[in-house]
Amino acid sequence: MLSRFSSVLCTFLFVLVSSYAATSPAKPPLKATAEPTLSAQEMLAVQDLFQRLSEAFLAGDPQACMRLFAPGVSGYDRIAANLRSEFHQTVYRKFEVVQILPEDTLRPGVHSVDVRLQFELVARDKPPEYQPSIRNSTSEIFTIKKMDDGSFALLHSAFFENLGLRQGMGMVVEGLLALISLCALLAFWVWMGWEAWRTRPKQRLWRVLVLVPLLGALVYFVGGYLPRKLRG
Repeated sequence: MLSRFSSVLCTFLFVLVSSYAATSPAKPPLKATAEPTLSAQEMLAVQDLFQRLSEAFLAGDPQACMRLFAPGVSGYDRIAANLRSEFHQTVYRKFEVVQILPEDTLRPGVHSVDVRLQFELVARDKPPEYQPSIRNSTSEIFTIKKMDDGSFALLHSAFFENLGLRQGMGMVVEGLLALISLCALLAFWVWMGWEAWRTRPKQRLWRVLVLVPLLGALVYFVGGYLPRKLRG
C-alpha cells in the first residue's frame, strides 16, 4: 500500500514539473556585446595619423615620421636612427595603409590597432632601372595615444624596430665574405711556400720569393709550380 502511494505521488510531481516547464517562457540566449574601443570619429583621426605616416615614408623624411610620435616616447633616439638609416638605404615607391582594425584599450586614451601595410621599395645604392622593386605586405600592431586636441600620436610598434637593418646585415655578409677570402689567400700562400721548400732540387730563388706575402706565392705558382705540374 505504501509503495503504491509513493509511486502515485512521484508520478503527480513529475507531471506538475513538466507542465510548469512547458508553460514557462523560454529565455533568449545571452549575447556577448562588446563596444568598439574607438568611436567613428576617433577612427577618422587614427586614419589621418597613418595617412601622414604614409606620406612621410614616400617622402623619405625621418623628421616627418618622428613628429607623429607622442612627446617623450620611449626609445625616441633609437627609432629616429633606424628611420634615418632606412631612408638612407631605401626609396619607398609605395606605402599604402590597407586596413586599420582596433585591438585593445590598454589604458584610458591609449589603444592598440592592427594595421595592414603594403609597400614597394628599391635600394638607393643601385639605379632603379637596374633592380626589381621589392614588394611586401605585412600586418603590424601599433600602440597609439589620444592627444588633448583629439588627434592621435604613435607610442610604439615593432615595425620601427626592424627598420634600417638591411645595411647592417649587408655589412655582416660582406665582412664574412672578406674573411673567407682572406683565409683562402693565406692558405694559398702557405701551400705555395710548402711546395717551394719541398721541391727537389732545391731552388733558393723560389724559396726566397715565396716568402713575399701572396704576390710571391702567385709568381711561384705561375712560374714554378704550374709549369712543373704540366710537364708531369
